[in-house]
Amino acid sequence: MKTPKLFFEIIFLLTVSQAFAQSPVSIGNGKKTSDKLSETLGRPFSAVLNINNISMWASSNGLMEQNPELQTAGVVFPKGKTTVINAGGILWGGRVRDGKSPVVRVGGSTFKSGLQPGRIIAPGISENPENADVRIFRIRRDWATADLAADASETYNIPLFDVRQSDIDRLREQYRKDWLEWPWQKGAPYYERNGLPGYQPDASGLTDSLTDEPGIAEADQVLWFVCNDIDNTTAQALYGSPPVGLEIQITCWAYKDINNLDNVIFQRYRIIYKGTATTPSNSIIERMYLGKWIDVDIGNFDDDYVGCDVSRNLAYAYNSQSEDEEFSKFKLIPAVVGYDLLQGPRDSSQSSTARWNFQTIPGFRNLPLSSFTYFTNSTRTPDYVFGSYEGSQQLWNSLRGYLPKPISPEACLKDPFTNECTKFELTGDPQYYQGWNDGLTDPAGERRFLMSSGSFNLAYRDTQEVIYAVIGAIGQNNRDGIGVLKEIDDAVQDFYNLNFQPMGKLPAPNVRVVELDKKIILDWESDTTQLKTIETYNSFGFRFESYVLYQFPLPTSQIDEAVRMQFFDPTSPRYVYITEDKIRNKPLVNGQKYYFAVTASYFNPDPSFKKQRLESAIIIHEVIPHSPNPGVVYPYAIGDEVKDVKNLVGFNDAKINIEYYDPAKPDGHIYKIIFHRSSDPWTDITEKPQFTLIDTTVNDTLIKKRYVDDPPKRITSRGFSVYVQLPLFGLKGVYEVMSNNTPTLSPVFENPNPGGNYMVVAPQFSVIDTIMGWHPSDHDVELRFQGDSSWTLFWVSKALLSKWVRVPFTAWEKRVVGADTLYRQLYTTVIQQGPETTWAPWVDLGRDYNGKPMKGFYPIVILIDSVRYNYGWVCTRYEDDLPFRKDMPTLRSILWQIGQYNSYKVTISRAYFVDLDNDGEAVPPGTIVRFVRYKQIRNADEKIFSTIPLITGDLEAAKKEIEKINVFPNPYYGMNRAEIFKNQKFVTFNHLPYEATIKIFNLAGTLVKTIRKYDPSQFASWDLNNENGLQAAGGLYIAHIELNDEKGNNLGEKVLKLMIVPEDQSPRKD
Repeated sequence: MKTPKLFFEIIFLLTVSQAFAQSPVSIGNGKKTSDKLSETLGRPFSAVLNINNISMWASSNGLMEQNPELQTAGVVFPKGKTTVINAGGILWGGRVRDGKSPVVRVGGSTFKSGLQPGRIIAPGISENPENADVRIFRIRRDWATADLAADASETYNIPLFDVRQSDIDRLREQYRKDWLEWPWQKGAPYYERNGLPGYQPDASGLTDSLTDEPGIAEADQVLWFVCNDIDNTTAQALYGSPPVGLEIQITCWAYKDINNLDNVIFQRYRIIYKGTATTPSNSIIERMYLGKWIDVDIGNFDDDYVGCDVSRNLAYAYNSQSEDEEFSKFKLIPAVVGYDLLQGPRDSSQSSTARWNFQTIPGFRNLPLSSFTYFTNSTRTPDYVFGSYEGSQQLWNSLRGYLPKPISPEACLKDPFTNECTKFELTGDPQYYQGWNDGLTDPAGERRFLMSSGSFNLAYRDTQEVIYAVIGAIGQNNRDGIGVLKEIDDAVQDFYNLNFQPMGKLPAPNVRVVELDKKIILDWESDTTQLKTIETYNSFGFRFESYVLYQFPLPTSQIDEAVRMQFFDPTSPRYVYITEDKIRNKPLVNGQKYYFAVTASYFNPDPSFKKQRLESAIIIHEVIPHSPNPGVVYPYAIGDEVKDVKNLVGFNDAKINIEYYDPAKPDGHIYKIIFHRSSDPWTDITEKPQFTLIDTTVNDTLIKKRYVDDPPKRITSRGFSVYVQLPLFGLKGVYEVMSNNTPTLSPVFENPNPGGNYMVVAPQFSVIDTIMGWHPSDHDVELRFQGDSSWTLFWVSKALLSKWVRVPFTAWEKRVVGADTLYRQLYTTVIQQGPETTWAPWVDLGRDYNGKPMKGFYPIVILIDSVRYNYGWVCTRYEDDLPFRKDMPTLRSILWQIGQYNSYKVTISRAYFVDLDNDGEAVPPGTIVRFVRYKQIRNADEKIFSTIPLITGDLEAAKKEIEKINVFPNPYYGMNRAEIFKNQKFVTFNHLPYEATIKIFNLAGTLVKTIRKYDPSQFASWDLNNENGLQAAGGLYIAHIELNDEKGNNLGEKVLKLMIVPEDQSPRKD
């Protein structure tokens, strides 16, 4: 089908005008011929850029994207497969004001080149193209050590298996030569490192941080050459325009092993107006345009489409069909190739900035894409006329976004949907069949396109530069690749925005997996070093943002097949429990394989970036939830607390919450909590103490001086969290600590003593804090009913009316100092609530106990603090002669004042003793009642606790687990939902110990398969094949399993039955 068409095209091309006949003609494979450049040893005129997954040829006379040696297409993608670009070149046009005519001139290269090798030495004088240093230069940083076999195959156009060592040596020597002879004085870019003027590389041609190095933008491979339009014959052979005197320095470069850049080549065209021999010094090129011309061949040349994305400055080509003959040879989907105008020419703009020579300069702006047009061999003008000024006029129109013809007046391009003039054709989205796309007015076939940018003025001796990216992409189909191309293009644009500085590999979470019973844990907080690297990351404005959790259906699945598990709250622990299969919307099943990934996301607020949000590489983890392996005992479930936290030094009541969140990490160590504070809480209750946590088993400080009451702190290396809270302030309880002069411990607040004689209550609602005084002391106090008595002041509304009364108890402060317990006798007052002047159960408390009214003694107030009087302190320690002293009235007045129930000197306020047995006594003789306060934290207090270790090798636990040994699915009905590949068949045995020997017999007793397992996993699989690798027949099988633990202990045997029902493999009857 292709031969008659090709024959017709050849006849057509041979019959057109002589000028048009100078254009390349199609040859048998559909590619076009071009002028062929020869090569002298060590003096190449062409070279291929091929460091990554896309390769591109260039020639020193300005011919681009074409292999001049084979005279075939010059861009191959994927590298080593098939072609995507047949030819390309840079074009310019403008109004040249140099006193010569014609004024409108164009130049550059397409199928033909209007340029010759070499630079312009002086106006009108160029280098001799035959000079030894007038050539194309190519370097790669790894030239001395890289395997250059594939490079030699492409460079010398020979099959890879025909490459000889001499070819590799020859190529390596050429790299060394180009490195050492790098033409920096002509404008070739290099890295100045030694601080000396000029280029001084390492003498051996190797990379050295102290010597100069050829290259640009830290690229791995660079190609550079210079050419010019000085030769009149060469210049006019293109499109009939005479020379302008332009020098073009072309730099191409590429990277390997950088994300999103494996399919990309960069091109920089630097255009310098050096002039001809007659160019006046005030010459200028006005309304100048630069264009990139491309002849696309996506595999076969006769089934292509093109398009553009104006917002991205992107032109591209794709295949019109889902399959292409050339790509099918490699079982590939047809590729998409695009050209992005990364940096347009600069133009004056006072309020803007522009990129130029890898710098940002004020007072200019970079012009965007200004027009896009395309050409076919059928319905549209195929090419401009070579060797004729008419070709210049046609190209001048196209560069400005008009139809090539008529030449004058210009005819605009028209949008077929709106019938309005436009500068851009084919601006739709062919991936989704939206808008104006190729194929609407033209059939698929041969395509070329021109993408232009302008206009601007170029003065004599001025320089202009543009940068393009050549991008290859392959998608799920011929059109899906357009979306992939745009994604890569966005990354390339961001790379350009970063001034060609690679972001480097984004740090990814190091995920630890814990497999539990119907639950899994994804933990990436345990690697604290990597966590810090991620969360302090700051590169080119990208900072850590959050994490992303994915579930994949298969380990080979792509990101678009994954389910995003949840939006991760960056304030949460870097630790996730998963109990649900999000793909199937079911709970996790033990023994089933699941696939999860965690990535770190990074955000850049700069709106100029196409991708403001980036993610680290996806690493898929296979996990299998299961009950504990035989012999493994988890001492703590998730959320369990360590209960036995004891005071080691001191006796504070700080609340210590040790909670396990990772049941796989208990270690059996002993831990100590040390408290720090600078002052006594008795005098400074507002100070916030700190604590330190030490693993005393290994002498490792896990927490250092963290404030009490701070949120719980996770100890990632231990799997538990620590939450230390300040003690409560106030009364902890009221206890009978001595009964009949015998030690005891019984709560008696709102609770009868064991003998049923009494209890202590508070006024009104009888809440324990009601009897807590206002003084901050945390010292306990006691009322002793042991035969001693003391004076108390019966407190009434006036001090003079308050009487001294002898009561049958004494009050004491209990204070622990180190190993010593100190006691101090205290003063009390009794609030007189009736006319009676004895301490007896006169008070009706307004409630009943066991059906009888509760009668209470006048409430007791206990003072704990002294008061300053004159130059001393009074009421410090109880003195029994107080009622008889000369200064008694004064002391009574003081005691009356500070002994009020709401005084800040009081520690116990209005404690009622209830006479439950109605014997008229508050308590039985020989009783001590202690009011216990919550103890505050003091400096150097210590608490201690220990954990129970994770147990492995527990024989009893292993034997219990072995009882659960099973095989699934059973029966096997032709498939297992865990099977990933079509020909994959298996069943799984679970609950196995470290060592297991599984012998599978058929019902005839014949051994079918032996499976030996030696690993800590509890699973083993049978692939349903026999010992000869043949599929086992359907039927009933017996599995005999011998079991041992890791130490070789015999755990017994297990016998299982297994039914296999093979799938129906008979041919379908359609």
